[in-house]
Amino acid sequence: MKKLLLLFLLIPSFLQGQSNCVGSFEEYYLNSNNIRASYIPGGNLFTGVDQSGFLVPFPSKNKLSTIFASSPWIAGFDDAGNLKLAAETYALYGESNYSVGPLNSIGIPYYSECKDYDKVWSVFREDILAHKEDWESDFILADTIPSIFGWPARGNKYFSRFNGFELPPNDNVGLAEFFDTNGNDLYDPDLGDYPVVNIATWPYIPDQILWMVFNDADTNNTSGNRPVRVEFQLTAFAFHCADNAILNNTVFNKYKIVSRAVTPIDSAFFGIWTDYDLGCYYDDLIGCDSARSTEFVYNFDSNDGDAENQCSSGLASYLGVPPVQSMTYLSHEMHSFSSPGDGEGLMLEEYNLLKGTWGDGTPILPEGDGHSSNSSLSPTKFLFNGDPRDTNSWAAINAVDHPIDAKTVSSVFIGRFNPGDIIHVYTANMFHYDAAVDHLGQITTMFNNIDSLLINFPFNPHSEFPCTSYPVCTGGDCVWPGDFDKNGIVDHRDYLMWGVFNDLTGPARNGQISWRGHPGEEWEDEYVGINAKHGDADGNGVVDLSDIEVHELNNLQSNRFYSDESFYPIGNDIELTALPYLDEQGRVDNLNVKTTRDIGNVHGLTFEIEFDTALFEIGPLFIRGLSDTSRLFYYHHFDPSTYLKYAFVEKD
Repeated sequence: MKKLLLLFLLIPSFLQGQSNCVGSFEEYYLNSNNIRASYIPGGNLFTGVDQSGFLVPFPSKNKLSTIFASSPWIAGFDDAGNLKLAAETYALYGESNYSVGPLNSIGIPYYSECKDYDKVWSVFREDILAHKEDWESDFILADTIPSIFGWPARGNKYFSRFNGFELPPNDNVGLAEFFDTNGNDLYDPDLGDYPVVNIATWPYIPDQILWMVFNDADTNNTSGNRPVRVEFQLTAFAFHCADNAILNNTVFNKYKIVSRAVTPIDSAFFGIWTDYDLGCYYDDLIGCDSARSTEFVYNFDSNDGDAENQCSSGLASYLGVPPVQSMTYLSHEMHSFSSPGDGEGLMLEEYNLLKGTWGDGTPILPEGDGHSSNSSLSPTKFLFNGDPRDTNSWAAINAVDHPIDAKTVSSVFIGRFNPGDIIHVYTANMFHYDAAVDHLGQITTMFNNIDSLLINFPFNPHSEFPCTSYPVCTGGDCVWPGDFDKNGIVDHRDYLMWGVFNDLTGPARNGQISWRGHPGEEWEDEYVGINAKHGDADGNGVVDLSDIEVHELNNLQSNRFYSDESFYPIGNDIELTALPYLDEQGRVDNLNVKTTRDIGNVHGLTFEIEFDTALFEIGPLFIRGLSDTSRLFYYHHFDPSTYLKYAFVEKD
């Protein structure tokens, strides 16, 4: 299943044909602390196109991950006894339960606009602080920061200017959250309003906020489910603290669940389905602690994979003692925790899992694997609810003799969900690791971390839970990882400046490689007005091949300082020829690019070819020439289809 999922995700145009509003499955990243978590606008969390999407610790050489995929579920019965359910697992063709975009008041998608919502809005702390400082200095704004002025909040009159489409009309439940400076219940960035996350009654500015909206009204038809007609407004956020390792290893999700149905549902549950891959996925175990409203995954022994920390699946393994990954409901008590069977997938089976039984409706019995037909024990709604550190408890490590590929479903009880009702559910995905203890000792670390979080959540200004934020960078000389030539975009042209800076050293910075401006101390070397610190994408104090890896990670990202160069200099230094001009099928078989004069001491070359899409389309490409192993070669096939972009540079 995992390899099949990756195959489908690499063909977004195939998926998009399923529905008008399924979306393209483009990934957006929450990446401001030790975690890089991917989000797909249609509601699928932590699913990576080319690798698992919950990478932690990040950055790391081996791209280690703890979660493969996760999605919200919701279900209940209408007053006529009809089961209505949305239950996403893997976002495959024909099985996507969610569409991008909001719903109107009777549960109908805005079809003319829904494709516009195939995105995730993101804002970083430094942009919010720069906007606040700009406003509070003289109550006149000198800068219109796009992430602030384009924020999808109620009444934002600047939204269409920055996004190219209008917010839905007659919205009565609000969209993305914001601090309302003048209290008029409208988002006015020109009057000092700015994005926040409201945690209980306190507005917070985390290190990064993501916001997206999706619904179950359309694509449920592909799976045969009756839609609940619910709209999810998901706010994901994270903190990056100089003095709080717990928050640095946590991703928060706030689900604003809006009933857009015209009839109520009863006996309703909200839940989270997750496929955990704790590094190597075939030696994991699952458990839960209902008192802490927490589910978790831990390793079968103190080696991730086999004895040499290798994984036959090819996934990266955690070296040394494996960590623990947990998910905690912060706003509601956990109602149930179980594990879906491979053959389950019918509506009633999925509802039963949310309700706290096995998919076939039989109770979970607290011994063995939970299926014991001879047990005299009372049923439970919580699978493997014992403490793994206690050899006498009903924990997976005591109850089963083999590890599993860990998939889970947990839930909270909603009850009756009437048209127009709104529910907020907070969750925290936490990574736990202590190098000084074994794999079961990590359970102690986990419980201590969760207890610390629960004691202080919801946060408030008087909390003793510290979070001293790292310095932010808002000026034009910030280091944007991968933008070696400091022109505001990560593209093929950066390779030339990397070649100039390669092997230079200087002061290291914070080690973060997310696409944002990072503060960096000046280096001694400079070329054409660009300081060599911009060549150090990974912040380790040296320009080397690892910085090219960061360039690939952030490829085609641009910032607000980038100005598109839509012109070409006139000249005859470069010659493009095609031989033969056309073959029998009308194809150009070869493109030859060469200089028309001798140029000495060339260490790098970059060029791009634009073509008329009314006449040509790109077929299979094979790059010939410049195969010397001392050279780096850039070609990115996800570039816009009207361009071919290339770069070559000597590594040494």
